[in-house]
Amino acid sequence: MRVSGKLVVERKMASVTFEKVSKSFRHKKVLDSLTFKVEDKEFFCLLGPPGSGKTTTLRVLAGVEKADEGEVYIGDQLVNDLPPRYRDVSMLFETLALFPNKTGYENIAFPLKVRKSPETKVRERVMEVAKLLKIEHLLDREPRTYSGGERQRVALAKAIIRKARVIILDEPLSNIDALLRLNMRVELKRLAREIGQTIIFSTHDQVEAMSMAERICVLYDGRIHQIGSPSQLYEHPEDKTICKMIGSPPMNFFDCTYEEKGNMAYLTGPIKLDVTNYASQIRKAESQELVLGIRPGDITVSTEPSSEKAVEATVITSEPIGSKTIVHVKTTGGTAIDVIGEPWVEYRMNDEVWLVIDENKIHIMDRKTEKVLV
Repeated sequence: MRVSGKLVVERKMASVTFEKVSKSFRHKKVLDSLTFKVEDKEFFCLLGPPGSGKTTTLRVLAGVEKADEGEVYIGDQLVNDLPPRYRDVSMLFETLALFPNKTGYENIAFPLKVRKSPETKVRERVMEVAKLLKIEHLLDREPRTYSGGERQRVALAKAIIRKARVIILDEPLSNIDALLRLNMRVELKRLAREIGQTIIFSTHDQVEAMSMAERICVLYDGRIHQIGSPSQLYEHPEDKTICKMIGSPPMNFFDCTYEEKGNMAYLTGPIKLDVTNYASQIRKAESQELVLGIRPGDITVSTEPSSEKAVEATVITSEPIGSKTIVHVKTTGGTAIDVIGEPWVEYRMNDEVWLVIDENKIHIMDRKTEKVLV
């Protein structure tokens, strides 16, 4: 097939490539030279807070928005000037976009009917997708009778029925309650494995991204901060933004100063640490001013000092959440720290506790550039 002199490659699945893609609205740059590649059949996530550029990235891919600079490829085909209808991209919007006056069957079948597919093929495909998503009982009902999770499933069926080369899911779980969101995360992961298509989804929820995606692209203020697997982002964050966004509860941060005494090296601040083993990496910083990052789970809390390195602190409050307890404490110098305590242990306000940091799991950042050194 040819469209405006361009050859449309006939294939059902494809990789997606962005090369230095930028986009501005009213002189505000919302995408800043994005470069990344989504592999064929990959389940890929765009993670970032509201306003980070996730939806704009998806709209540029779908052809709803046109990039100011850069190139977008689906497979080996440059699609910058290709109209949306010829890109073979299916998109599930955050609003779900179901027709309120049509039944579930009619909503799901709509993408095939507008392409004038034979009725027998339409019915066969609707039943196939409905069975996959376990929504056969919703086909004769209208959306006003659905629960939040049922609406989500029908909208998802509508998005995948066409077997497009690329499926785009924009904040697919944002409008449903916590329990349904957990169930839908499981369903989406199963679905991605079973249909074997290229899927790109966006979310502001790092738990969704970490639990579902094969790889995650972290966007912040329209720029890519890091791309990697969930474990890479958690264990090897490249800057402070990643450290703040990945992990629950969030990482603790402390402003510190680096100093060397003889053959020893130290971080001095609210917590003093021997960092002699990391001296060569820390010397790459642009100044002596650093940030120490420690995840709450990498700090042991006890009611007695278990070593000479233990830091004394006072309990402010605690949050028992089943398998663990989040304990908010304050050091004698007044620094607030979040730690993970033992499950079902009662930590009462003003109790004295001692903290021991796992020095093998600390993160040290250049305060000026916010790049992770260690």
